[in-house]
Amino acid sequence: DIRIQMNGDGSVEITVHRTEMGQGVRTSLAMILAEDLGVAWNSVKVIQAPGHPDFGDQTTGGSTSLTSSYNTMRFAGAIVRTHLENIAAGFWGVDSGLVEAANGAVKHKSTGDELSFLKLLAFVDSVNFPARKDVRYREASEYQIVGSETQRVDLEDMLTGNAVYGMDVQIPNMKIAVMVRPQVIGSWIESYDDTNARQVDGVIDIFKFNNQKIAIVAENSWAALEAKSLVNVEWGIPADLEMGLDELASNLAANLPQPSHAPDHIQEIYHVPYLPHLPMEPMNCTAVINDDGCEIWVPSQSPQDARSTAARVAGVSNNKVKANVTLVGGGFGRRLSSDYVEEAVSVAITTGYPIKLFWTRQDDIIEDHFHPMKAIGVSGNPQDIKTPNLRSIPANTRLPTGAWRAVGQNDEAFVKESFIDELAHAAGRDPYEVRQELYRGKALNVLNLVAEASGWGDELPAGWGRGIAHWSTWGTTKVAIVAHVSVNNGFVTIEKVFSAVDCGRPINRDIIKSQVESGINFALSAMLNPGISINNGMIEQSNFHNLPILRFKDTPEFETIIV
Repeated sequence: DIRIQMNGDGSVEITVHRTEMGQGVRTSLAMILAEDLGVAWNSVKVIQAPGHPDFGDQTTGGSTSLTSSYNTMRFAGAIVRTHLENIAAGFWGVDSGLVEAANGAVKHKSTGDELSFLKLLAFVDSVNFPARKDVRYREASEYQIVGSETQRVDLEDMLTGNAVYGMDVQIPNMKIAVMVRPQVIGSWIESYDDTNARQVDGVIDIFKFNNQKIAIVAENSWAALEAKSLVNVEWGIPADLEMGLDELASNLAANLPQPSHAPDHIQEIYHVPYLPHLPMEPMNCTAVINDDGCEIWVPSQSPQDARSTAARVAGVSNNKVKANVTLVGGGFGRRLSSDYVEEAVSVAITTGYPIKLFWTRQDDIIEDHFHPMKAIGVSGNPQDIKTPNLRSIPANTRLPTGAWRAVGQNDEAFVKESFIDELAHAAGRDPYEVRQELYRGKALNVLNLVAEASGWGDELPAGWGRGIAHWSTWGTTKVAIVAHVSVNNGFVTIEKVFSAVDCGRPINRDIIKSQVESGINFALSAMLNPGISINNGMIEQSNFHNLPILRFKDTPEFETIIV
């Protein structure tokens, strides 16, 4: 279902079924529909759809929101506009070609008379939409909204603190819950002492959860976290502790052809560490058990999975669960899972209270679903450079893994483009010229655009260097990047990054720039970040002090070209 509601004040509410987590999808999807509907953008209000099968697939991930919904949103806008134009044409007794819709009204091209959409709807006894073949779409030359740099619909609320993320949800009589979690992967509870924790003012209850965690319920977050620090747990430790990652990496590499360099053959092994998601908003969910079933408020990339998880835990059918989707403070694939929903609903059932359960930053790291650790082998001939094939061996440990921004595209792009540079270097050739031979069509076009914009071949200041790369994300979006870097006393600074992107028809140019540039910053954070390390089965990292992310002062200057 696509829901469009026209209000008496002239506003138009468009319900968007995907999750907004900073990527601008609520704005872009509404822009597509509003364009073909024929309403002014300043009249549009965007409503977040709840998790419900009425809205089709609501999973927000894999860069699919616009590609999978573009035609659907266009059609929804166009069929309603065509219907209203037909009603107006009938009212005036003219051919539909003599009327046109714009700014929420249908205009008679000859007389200039106008009828608002609301007035036209008043003439309708029943909705008999035109057949699909008779739907009239707007021409691209008529576009006023699509292709612009339209401000995000959520921006003002985000800037003023009025935006409601999962952590902002407030429910009457709501209690706060946190979990004491094992530090060693695969541990279980042998015994625990909560005597001191129960003395904290505001603590309501402390109990075991699945024999692997201890739930603490309190009146407020301070009491919950204070009690968490005071619970003493005797953990059962697995006999087969996870080996250290250096040893694991060595074992993975041993299963690949070993690195070698010859004039006609180069062989390399690249390593990808376990990498955490580190969204600014940790995992959280608010749950209420009521006579009808269950209601949740959740920042989820998979609202229908969150709904079915809540239903399973509560022991009710899916239609007994209402899943409210909040704004998400960063997802990057982590919120495709619903483990935090299971915890919140379980605690709400046990206590009978409305529960907001949240994870600390350390919880978020310890129980993340990491980007998989891999060793990737690749080989090629510097005298005959071709796009290389990869052989990838993933690590097999207890650490849970999952989608991590761009999913598997990042590893493949990193290794292939890095290795092309190695081949070019071994052959004494310009890496841009090598890529001009490897790529064609749109890929070559973005390479040429970014090389020209960056002044490829021009002299750089002393101590500076440059690199170039191309990738076709999911075989669709073509991106080329040139980075200017400087090295001073062994310290590398990314000075400026030039990008050219061809993603088909641009919907919102400002959001595209934000996505490209934030993706680059995310990648630079991964470069700074050593990844997850394990010592005696324990993840050693706990917060940003030992998992650094890019700071404002470290971000490069950007120049982004949109084809």
